[in-house]
Amino acid sequence: DGHVATLTVTFGANEALCTTSETTTLRVTLGYPSCPFTVQTLDTNPGWTIANAGTGGWQYGVPTVVGPTAGHTGSNVYGTNLSGNYGGSGDFRLTTTPFDLRGLRASELRFWRWLKNEPGYDIATVEASINGGASWTEIWKGFHWGEGWQEERVDLSSFADQADDVRFRFKLTSDVGTEQPGFYVDDV
Repeated sequence: DGHVATLTVTFGANEALCTTSETTTLRVTLGYPSCPFTVQTLDTNPGWTIANAGTGGWQYGVPTVVGPTAGHTGSNVYGTNLSGNYGGSGDFRLTTTPFDLRGLRASELRFWRWLKNEPGYDIATVEASINGGASWTEIWKGFHWGEGWQEERVDLSSFADQADDVRFRFKLTSDVGTEQPGFYVDDV
């Protein structure tokens, strides 16, 4: 892995050429590059684990009332309180089942999110674990004003390539103040 080979290609023809040879390098790597694909469209419930401390936390289903009017694709999503605002003083966690990335390199998490949370106080985060959930690494966080569905792409290659148990945890923590529609996830 990591070996670099130098290749020189020589061209010949019965007419004049711009160049008669070209040199390039080829890096040898182990594993296959990850292919872009949707693991979970959320059209059917994948059975991810919900742990809500407080009211108005994660739910699976069709969003109504204050958040997005539908999923990014299809009807179903995971979202914080599908029929209203998330609650104050909450700690809402949604954990995926494990993904096997053995044999892959250049891995990344792609997901679509709809987000409207209180700036600076109610924080949405995404974490990753490569050890069955024993420890977590924050890979994304933010707040937004409900601009619609937006794709997020997070490079995982530095720690998740070749791992056989990669889990993701979507979180929203809220203070006692303003309550908003929240954090919605689709097409992971």
